[in-house]
Amino acid sequence: MIQALADFSKRNASHVKGILNLTIPLSESALWILGQYLSQLGLSTESRRPMEDGQRVRYYRLNTEDVEFIQNVLEYRLHQREDRERKRQESQDKNAAYAARMQSQYGINAPSTPPNNESGDNNRAG
Repeated sequence: MIQALADFSKRNASHVKGILNLTIPLSESALWILGQYLSQLGLSTESRRPMEDGQRVRYYRLNTEDVEFIQNVLEYRLHQREDRERKRQESQDKNAAYAARMQSQYGINAPSTPPNNESGDNNRAG
């Protein structure tokens, strides 16, 4: 899967440069390319090389501190987004209630925002 990601990245290097501002050299390894993508996300990897059946094998995993930090950032942003949406909804409800009071009390529609003066001219006809 990492090799497929690297091949795709090399084929679309100009798009990766344009979108992520990340240069993908054709000579770099798949793990280097993965490391660049992870660093764009604020993540890094840890590796270890144990002996298995007389051969040294390298295992990679995400740095747990980075993952915890990113999860906290995402939770914070989600909370902020939910707060903004709640406040927007409350404002809409308050405006709708005000318009309904104006309509029932005076039989008129609530005042609306005047149109934008796009020409910059302060003289209006009338």
